[in-house]
Amino acid sequence: MALLENQGVGRPKALSVVEVPSGIVQATIGEPHGRISLDGAPGSVLMFNISPVQGLRQTREGRSFVSDMLHGEMILMPRGVPSQWSWNSACDRLDVIVYPDVFGDGRKLDVIDRYVFRNSEMEAICRHLYQKLTLNRMPERFYVAAAPSLDHFAGR
Repeated sequence: MALLENQGVGRPKALSVVEVPSGIVQATIGEPHGRISLDGAPGSVLMFNISPVQGLRQTREGRSFVSDMLHGEMILMPRGVPSQWSWNSACDRLDVIVYPDVFGDGRKLDVIDRYVFRNSEMEAICRHLYQKLTLNRMPERFYVAAAPSLDHFAGR
């Protein structure tokens, strides 16, 4: 919340954050329009749009992306990548941060940078997690652990 306020973005109507094994899951409801600059996250970030349409501009690694992001579309960003974001209306979204040691066997997760994509299996899991978080119920470990193979998103 302090980061949003320091950068002039108002408070969302609701924010639920849950720490899960090797990551964090955050559900945001009604975050006011705004602009924000972020340092690189400690893990890979999956941003799942819940809003009907979200006019979005994002800049990272010298590239800018502008899109009307539709309900159910996602962005995947590798860890450690600084970014700038601006959006033109209140937004609802699910953010999933996955730390590089998620595999637990010494391998590190490195994902492919993807901007505005769909994946039906990930969409179903994200919708379920968002519902659980916004109803103030802890996500079931099964759903956190049952995500599609991260190898697919890591380009393996």
